[in-house]
Amino acid sequence: MILACFQSIYKQSYAGLSPCLVPFAVVAVALIGIWHIPKAFGAADSNELIHVLMHISFFVAGALIYAGLPSLGSALKWTLL
Repeated sequence: MILACFQSIYKQSYAGLSPCLVPFAVVAVALIGIWHIPKAFGAADSNELIHVLMHISFFVAGALIYAGLPSLGSALKWTLL
């Protein structure tokens, strides 16, 4: 579903709300939320590889939200500028 959303972003006009923003936001919140679990944070704190994976997941979460923003249309046009 996520891949289909990426493909539809480039095919749609910016006039309406795409259903892609919701799954992107859910995945982004889940990625960030996982690191608030004490054991996950502790593992990232004590292991360099897991720490790097944590930062990669933050980047992916931000990229997903950013990829979903164009689907909001012109409502955010001036806000993003």
